[in-house]
Amino acid sequence: MKTKYLYSIMLLVFLSLKLYSQDIDSTRIEAPKTKTISNQPIPKPFASIINPKNGNSVSNTIEVNGIVKNISNADHLWLVVNPKGSNEWLPQIKEIKPDKNDNWVGEVSLKDNKSKLFEIHLFIVNNEFSKYLEKGKFPSQFNDYNSKSYASVTVNKVTDEKNQLLFGENFESELTNWEERNSGGEIEISEDPQKGKVLKISRSSIGGDTFLQQDISSLVIGKKIKIICQIKLEDVIKNQNFSWGQFCVKFDYDDYTCYNAVQNLSGTKDWAEYKAVKDGRYNFSNTGIESIILIPEKATNVILYFGLQNTSGTIYFSNLQILEVL
Repeated sequence: MKTKYLYSIMLLVFLSLKLYSQDIDSTRIEAPKTKTISNQPIPKPFASIINPKNGNSVSNTIEVNGIVKNISNADHLWLVVNPKGSNEWLPQIKEIKPDKNDNWVGEVSLKDNKSKLFEIHLFIVNNEFSKYLEKGKFPSQFNDYNSKSYASVTVNKVTDEKNQLLFGENFESELTNWEERNSGGEIEISEDPQKGKVLKISRSSIGGDTFLQQDISSLVIGKKIKIICQIKLEDVIKNQNFSWGQFCVKFDYDDYTCYNAVQNLSGTKDWAEYKAVKDGRYNFSNTGIESIILIPEKATNVILYFGLQNTSGTIYFSNLQILEVL
């Protein structure tokens, strides 16, 4: 009897402990799973200059190309030239725009410098720094702008390129042989303290074109040419694509019209030399150098024109030249 009683007590204790254990399991709270945070660093910008190579001998005007990766929408690319051994930093004429494959191409001019050795730098800069470079200026304390050179090469300039003057116009006499396209603007000869007599074209309102133009077919067909001019801008508004100051030579070829122009003539900028550049859409005017334009033998209606297109402001022109590259 005592044995059965003892057994019953042990069975009750066992069942009580089991029920207690199940209650604990049912109320157990699992700790939340932690998310794994990636420690991967943000890729740093990378840039290279592929051509020219370090130590190459080059002419006064050269095409520079390379690759750039991991840049943001806030970054700007500029080519800047430093004559070896000097404190000069010379921004080139326009900002570099990489294509969708991270390739970039630009042009460097070494013409107006007596040095023989030059460093060509590709800078990646912020917006504030870029605004200085657009005006042809280079901040002396450029490290303050978190901007730096990411690639550079040193080249040796040789002056073996030969050019023959086909056309020169300083606008010191009356504008004979030029046709006007003018809807409400002003075209006049003006006196400039730096340049003397210059051509001045101005518009007070948007909504029309004010140009001078001339057919130069007989001078340039079948030739490789450069078209160069000194230009100054005052309050020229960039209204929309291609609505700004214009300096362009266009021609017809088969079913195409090819526009070889200076891009983005807008804002207020002091005198600088500008070159018309080839229309990158077509290969039939390609020479391998952006500012040397091939006018095909079968080209027709080769028109040089310049002025203000659907915009307002004032643009000045001086020392216009068309050079044949021999």
